[in-house]
Amino acid sequence: MLTRRAAMKAMSLFGLGRTVPPRVGAGLSDTGAAVSVAPATGNVIRARYVIIFGPGGGWFIYNGTPAAGNPPVAWGTQAAKDPYGNTLPVSGGVFDQNSGFIAGLFNGGIYLNAPGNYTQATLTAALGGLDLQSPVESAADVPANLALLSKAGNGGLIPLVQVPRGTQLEAPAVQIPGGAAPAAVAGEAVAYVPATGGGQLAYVDGSGASYDTGRATGISPGQVVTATVLTALTGLSVQVGVGTYHFRGEIQMKAQVAAGVWSVGLAGPAESALNYAFSYVSRAGVAATFNNQGAYNSALNGPNPMVASDYTIVVAGTVTTTAAGSLELTGATTAGVDTWTIFSGSTFEAFPVA
Repeated sequence: MLTRRAAMKAMSLFGLGRTVPPRVGAGLSDTGAAVSVAPATGNVIRARYVIIFGPGGGWFIYNGTPAAGNPPVAWGTQAAKDPYGNTLPVSGGVFDQNSGFIAGLFNGGIYLNAPGNYTQATLTAALGGLDLQSPVESAADVPANLALLSKAGNGGLIPLVQVPRGTQLEAPAVQIPGGAAPAAVAGEAVAYVPATGGGQLAYVDGSGASYDTGRATGISPGQVVTATVLTALTGLSVQVGVGTYHFRGEIQMKAQVAAGVWSVGLAGPAESALNYAFSYVSRAGVAATFNNQGAYNSALNGPNPMVASDYTIVVAGTVTTTAAGSLELTGATTAGVDTWTIFSGSTFEAFPVA
């Protein structure tokens, strides 16, 4: 028979029938064995252990009345939904109802999401490293920015490291997608790739002026030219892609005998526009210039007859290529015995124009 005193003691044990919080250890028998715990009238439960188990089990904290449409603000469960049918994005997390941001644990990593993102950001342990994956903004798989920010004293955020949209940093290479020129930053240079520049690197200086970068250089090891038809000169060539290039070749040479004629030329891949000049000057004072050259493989001749002397030959101009290939200087002599010698250190360079 249950006496009134025993009943009151049982009610006191589980926090029923009073508004005072139960003592620490309530929910355990005097022997330490677990007993059932029910909410106290004062909405406070104190217990030494809380054990949750079974399919769909978990803990859920709500702001307001738990119901469909009011998901928990914090939770821990392996279930995909709470007991009221609200979808849970991760197995354990915290949801800020004011801002819509979510932080949680998912697949062994940290899950971070902001309102409007199509997918979340994740921080996960990888084999020998740590992977930080930025969110995706839409189902079209548009990549997002990734930045390391420092908070200033006025509350503003200062980017310490910022990887713009679509940029890939992968050792040993850095991949930058094409786009519009960035805004100028006083005292700084900002690198970018113009959308229509054929993938060439450019930069904007602190005043807002845009500059091209890049150069390919070929250097002659030295050569005696004996060919009687225009032939590629050793070392004086560069590989170019599809695009526009400014090029300049400077040949230091010596005509061996006062007979015959030496000549140089230009060869390269298919082009849609080509214009260059050819000039030379000798120690003996013999000089000439030929402008507005518009074709490959044209023999640009020295003095006739050849004057034995040291010469500096310059070939410079621009070309817009429609195919990739070798852009190179060529040379010949009218007779194999009338040779001329290219000194080592002569150069041929191409500069991509973004």
